[in-house]
Amino acid sequence: PKPFEPTFRAIQPQGNRSMVLKYEPFGLKTYWHYHPEVEFIFFEAGTVDGVIGNGFHEFRPGDVVLLGANLPHVLQENLSFK
Repeated sequence: PKPFEPTFRAIQPQGNRSMVLKYEPFGLKTYWHYHPEVEFIFFEAGTVDGVIGNGFHEFRPGDVVLLGANLPHVLQENLSFK
């Protein structure tokens, strides 16, 4: 990929299920990516900074986000709030 272009991230299906459930522990760091799947995120604890599309966001415990298909995003735990 060219600089600042998101990379494609393949999401591995789980059998014949229409949904994949994944738990990300603290220390969350993802890279700038996109995927054709819709992503639903619930922030249980901590503070997470993210760039979604062309906007910067800060997420706190209890926040919920629904990301559309092929929407570039990156999330990283903000350790300064611990």
